[in-house]
Amino acid sequence: GEVSINQAYKEVKRSELKQEQEKKFEELRKKEILPITDNYDVIVLDPPWQMQKIDREVSPNQVGFDYPTMTIDEIKKFDLPSADDCHVFMWTTHKYLPASFDIFNEWGVKYVFTMVWHKNGGFQPFGLAQYNCEFVLYGKIGNPKFCDLKDFPACFSSDRTIHSAKPDRFYDIIRRVTAGKRIDIFNRRDIEAFDKWGNEA
Repeated sequence: GEVSINQAYKEVKRSELKQEQEKKFEELRKKEILPITDNYDVIVLDPPWQMQKIDREVSPNQVGFDYPTMTIDEIKKFDLPSADDCHVFMWTTHKYLPASFDIFNEWGVKYVFTMVWHKNGGFQPFGLAQYNCEFVLYGKIGNPKFCDLKDFPACFSSDRTIHSAKPDRFYDIIRRVTAGKRIDIFNRRDIEAFDKWGNEA
């Protein structure tokens, strides 16, 4: 009698989802992740930043993201499998944009420019602008060269799909403008012409 039946149902479902999430995380933590043994000419990273989903009345059963996250210090300690001359593309968000430059410095990556993914919509924090874009910091180790500079925009548009999935348009660009051995780190799906690595790979 202290809460409505509807509210009680939502709380039960939220608890069940959280238990399922913790079970999945425990399985991922137990999974053996083989070390990266090759060196790569092109590295794309989508670090699992620590973030929280925004509770909305239309989606009351959200309990957080469905993958394990890493702290900034943990990301800084990640050992890049880079060749002597290496292109590095790192996805980041509004919140973690300042920290991303610190991470590049820690990795010994020289920042060069920022790419912007303009997408159809995005969440809007209370009292702020709608976040309808994401960023890709580009930096380099050594002196890598791009092999094709035609249609190589720093800003590109593409529709959103499922949460955390990056657009095919981005990968089309990177495949065309770079050469050599490529890896996509922390990705959760197969990308043509890229090796992939992570606890869900």
